[in-house]
Amino acid sequence: MLLALDVHYEASLSRVGRVAFEQWDSPEPLWEDACLAAPAGEYRSGEFYLRELPALLEALKGHDPRVVVVDGHCWLGCERPGLGAHLFRAAEGRFAVVGVAKSAFQGSPSLPVLRGHSRRPLYVSACGLEARVAADRVASMAGQHRLPGLLKRGDHWARGVCGAMER
Repeated sequence: MLLALDVHYEASLSRVGRVAFEQWDSPEPLWEDACLAAPAGEYRSGEFYLRELPALLEALKGHDPRVVVVDGHCWLGCERPGLGAHLFRAAEGRFAVVGVAKSAFQGSPSLPVLRGHSRRPLYVSACGLEARVAADRVASMAGQHRLPGLLKRGDHWARGVCGAMER
């Protein structure tokens, strides 16, 4: 199972959208939902991961994915970990982590991936999986737009716009 996670936070809580799927090119999820977690900590320059990592770890409890896809970068520089690398380390490498970011980060080794008719790439990086393989997998995901359909669903769950019951 692959699991896409996206975090949205407000003053009183964090909501994690979760979308599970069997294969990279799956058009539909195995299941999808949102779970609530403690409020995010305050933003600290250079330590953005501290805001989302606790919520991601909470959302993974009881699940054993082979790959987790996060909204963000795995690497901010050659030896500068981003959210994905911090998650990979916190999980002690139990699963690969693929970071899919919508914006470039100066110095990041992320690979640009063009999808659909978009002229703006996504930026893909990985831990526990070769970056080129991760980029090819993200490119193969279902959907005709820049952001793969299942990742967009995770964002919607995180923002609470799906209207479904939360677990």
